[in-house]
Amino acid sequence: MFLIFLFTIFSMFIRGYQYGQGNQIHYLIYANYQKSPSLYPRDYLLATHKLSPTLFPSFVNFTTQLTHSQELSALGIYVITLFAFYRVIFKIGQALGFDKKTIWLSLFLFIYPFPVAQSSINTVEASLMPRFLGDVFLLISVYLLLKKRFRLSILPAVIGFLFHPLTLIPYPLILGILTLTGYFKPPKILYWLFGISLLSLPWAISYYLSQSSNPFFVDPAWREILVSRMPYIFARTWSWKWQVATALIPLFFIYLKKIHPVAVTAVFTSYLLFLINIISDLLSIHLGLELQLTRNLYLVFIFLILYTAKTLTSRINKKLLTSVVIVLSIASILLTLKNKSDEKSYAYTPPAGYVNSALWAKTNTPTDSLFLVPPEISGFRFFSQRSVVVERKEGGDSLYSRKLALEWAKRQQRLTDYYNLDSKKINKLITEYGINYIITTQIMPYPTIYSSTDWKVYNVKEKDD
Repeated sequence: MFLIFLFTIFSMFIRGYQYGQGNQIHYLIYANYQKSPSLYPRDYLLATHKLSPTLFPSFVNFTTQLTHSQELSALGIYVITLFAFYRVIFKIGQALGFDKKTIWLSLFLFIYPFPVAQSSINTVEASLMPRFLGDVFLLISVYLLLKKRFRLSILPAVIGFLFHPLTLIPYPLILGILTLTGYFKPPKILYWLFGISLLSLPWAISYYLSQSSNPFFVDPAWREILVSRMPYIFARTWSWKWQVATALIPLFFIYLKKIHPVAVTAVFTSYLLFLINIISDLLSIHLGLELQLTRNLYLVFIFLILYTAKTLTSRINKKLLTSVVIVLSIASILLTLKNKSDEKSYAYTPPAGYVNSALWAKTNTPTDSLFLVPPEISGFRFFSQRSVVVERKEGGDSLYSRKLALEWAKRQQRLTDYYNLDSKKINKLITEYGINYIITTQIMPYPTIYSSTDWKVYNVKEKDD
């Protein structure tokens, strides 16, 4: 267990850890808003879109009370979650009958975050977010199914459901298929499904009511935004390499011949949900979008990496295996650092001056201030705790709200050439949205009230003399 903890720290060192970045910023923003409802009084995101039911914001706020620091709390929960992820992968490997050499190789394969379904969803996340918590609890449930701890398996599934309900979707299907194939005794599954239903019904009702304003079918305007923002949802927009690779994965499992029934069922269930997702999207039904069924290929990738490690170790000697581990470690470092300036990179951090400007705004501007910020950089709303006109990352919530999707796309379009906006366009934006401050690197005819490196904060309510 101690070695796995050291491996957790090692993987964090290679990939980095992000706070206030990626999809987690939505949930942390809602956590701040839940704690202080007076925040973001002029923010269109919070006025337009409600966060889907999740225990995450309340959990973060609770742990923050213990540590007196949200950043420290998030880091602590993330380390525990990442450790639990590597630990359960190790235990799953043991339950499958793999030797330690194979399991450790699989852990090294997991260091580099493989993207799932050509998306921002990865096998291992570099930040704290509900879906990673939910996925870890789902994996614990799968491990308990491997050990035939049927009743106990529902507990982590339920906990994962509270953090990210979509991660629970494969669990009842896996139970049902295993029952039909005789792996479970039918009477037992009724108790589990009854318990899951009691828990999920209130959430389902709440979720339906919060999304009732959305049409059942995705209209062309909404679809255009979703395809451009999240092409991984529509499988036909993938590159041909991704389509071929996804189609070939089942052949790999067929080639292995002898696979544990739970692993087979998990892989089959993932592809079943993936097929439902494709059909739903082709017919423009909102089902696939809301449930993000493509993300359930996550289980396929987990078992794919485990069995790939098994295939490799069965064909190479110890010295060669050591060389493979070294090469994988170096490759992970190089691949991570290659695109450090890209926000999708696991080594990415926003420009220091930009973050400093946000932190300055938090303590030196009124709560009801509205900032115009570069749309392609995320994090200002979170770090400053101030409302912004638009940020790129919130486009992910376009999945759940047509109203938000259209408004977000309109604002993004208006700021396409952000660093070359002329005075006429800026004045029009100031008048329409009631902007108080602008964050940019360009020279503008307004008083500079703060600067850090190339980044400047302009007060647009006053003209520079």
